[in-house]
Amino acid sequence: MLNTLSDSSKHDIVYFGGHRHNTDQFSPNIGLNQQWLVGGGGGYGCDGGRQGFVKGFIHADGTVTTEGAFVDTYQCCGYGSHGPKEAPAPGAGSVEAVICMGTNCTSHVIEQGRCLPAQGGGTARLWCETGAYVKIDWVDEHCNHPHAWDLVPQQTAFATSHAPESETVEFRCDRAGTVPEIWMPPLSVVVPLPSTQILSTNLAQMDAFNIHV
Repeated sequence: MLNTLSDSSKHDIVYFGGHRHNTDQFSPNIGLNQQWLVGGGGGYGCDGGRQGFVKGFIHADGTVTTEGAFVDTYQCCGYGSHGPKEAPAPGAGSVEAVICMGTNCTSHVIEQGRCLPAQGGGTARLWCETGAYVKIDWVDEHCNHPHAWDLVPQQTAFATSHAPESETVEFRCDRAGTVPEIWMPPLSVVVPLPSTQILSTNLAQMDAFNIHV
């Protein structure tokens, strides 16, 4: 599908999709064509710091241009007014990972969609799914193609994949529009061990099933 969307040899392609409650262009690149996530503007909830809608213009020569129309996050999202030690998140928003060793816990804030090595192996991107899950995209080393994903319940502690006996990780998205005032993107991400509470999908197996059917 991404290869087809990337083909601009015959005409302009503008692809609109979702599903996160944000409005941005941080999804996988489709070459010279345009892609937009169009799920922002408040309502049910917010998964990032960029709320608004997209304007599209079809010109006389057949070309298409687009631009985002954004509003201040605080107009749509309860977390939009930043505290004294918080700053606006990057455009795609953020995920908070609370990592605990017993009662000793630390908070790590991860930019949504940023490709990071996972402690314990693999490469992953994290996305908020409002109020319910954090989605982990497991991608190739170039960060272009997902081969699996996990839907991890938010605000639930899980044993981590690299230290299962002593460490837990809990994901939260209730402040997806903010990052700590002095914030540096982390160099890796902690992920949970497989669990019956985590919904896992292997895309390669799904493709094989579809071909067989």
